[in-house]
Amino acid sequence: MPRGITQDQNEKQILARNLQQAMVEKGISSQSELGRLTGIARHNISLYLSAKSAPTSINLAKIARILGIDPLELLSSEPPMISKGSQSRNTEATLGQDGICLKINRTVSWDVGMKILHLLDEDRKCVSELTG
Repeated sequence: MPRGITQDQNEKQILARNLQQAMVEKGISSQSELGRLTGIARHNISLYLSAKSAPTSINLAKIARILGIDPLELLSSEPPMISKGSQSRNTEATLGQDGICLKINRTVSWDVGMKILHLLDEDRKCVSELTG
């Protein structure tokens, strides 16, 4: 059976923290979703997130590819680069007289996407009632 990339508990904790943060930033809301996207069993994702195990180099590469970061960023004591400015480059808000204009270019989970669409639809209905 292949061994994980590290047996050091501190390194596994760093990996777990960085993985959790990168998942949040990427809009991946569950272990199952990450498992489905990577082809890695949810149970293994759970072990990585709880710092009980570390992925093999192959699984680390799969996870990093889905998260859009370098595999070494998941092992670094510094937070992954995905959270350092990527959100500001992909999200823009401009205030106007009639409200706020949002430009968002990032991947979110289906659940978050549907919530955003619902909120936009509700806002459209409210504006229509006020102006019509």
